[in-house]
Amino acid sequence: MGAQYDERIINQCPASELSAEFAKIVDACRYESGHGGYTGTFAESHGVKIVSRNFETIREASEYLNETAEKWGPALAVKAKHNDRPVWVIGAICSS
Repeated sequence: MGAQYDERIINQCPASELSAEFAKIVDACRYESGHGGYTGTFAESHGVKIVSRNFETIREASEYLNETAEKWGPALAVKAKHNDRPVWVIGAICSS
């Protein structure tokens, strides 16, 4: 089976609220892609883990996440800036 990178960008919220926001993303992925597995979306992720890294751009954050996330592991979340506003960039390698 293969894998592909999936990513979402959300407005920065407190770290304590990130899991709840990520759960909404997973629910939307399951609704859109089904519950059967191997969707290549966050539906295949096992939670979200905050990585203590800050990036100046979403592109830098995306490159880091794509290189660091592991298939069957949790999605990873890092802080970045978008139009001078703080955001979370969440990325995962999802089975497809």
